[in-house]
Amino acid sequence: MPDATPFESLSRHSAVRRSRKADLLSVSRSIELSFTGEGAATVYVCLQHVDFLTSATVRTYDRMARFGTRVHVYGVDVRSRTDLRGLFHLHDVSPRSPLALEWNILILGSRSTTALAAREEAPLPGTRGGDGDRRFAFLTTTDPHDVRFAAAALSADAFVA
Repeated sequence: MPDATPFESLSRHSAVRRSRKADLLSVSRSIELSFTGEGAATVYVCLQHVDFLTSATVRTYDRMARFGTRVHVYGVDVRSRTDLRGLFHLHDVSPRSPLALEWNILILGSRSTTALAAREEAPLPGTRGGDGDRRFAFLTTTDPHDVRFAAAALSADAFVA
């Protein structure tokens, strides 16, 4: 049976590092930009909350969808973005779900797989940084079996609609 979330699944097999959001964003963008389009690929994006579904993020995944890639977006209230229905498969996540703390990009293609799995950590005591200072435990992997198993956690989550 799959683990509860992609991060939980992948952290069993890969070294976990820590980073600020501002620094992790470059890892995320690098993975997204390296995708060349494989037609039959599927991309699973967990972005915590609809507030993080920015216009830049929409453009990035729109480019993938135009290659024929199925793009699934998970997050709290993402289905409220009615302008994106038909372009992406939108999946609401309960704020109580462990998935609501995760920032994941799982790319499953016929020739390659890639994953970034990150979970937001509690702020360090006495810190009051901005959004870019939020801290995440994260990992990356290209192991096809691990990435596919992590993606299976998304359909098994009872908190996803």
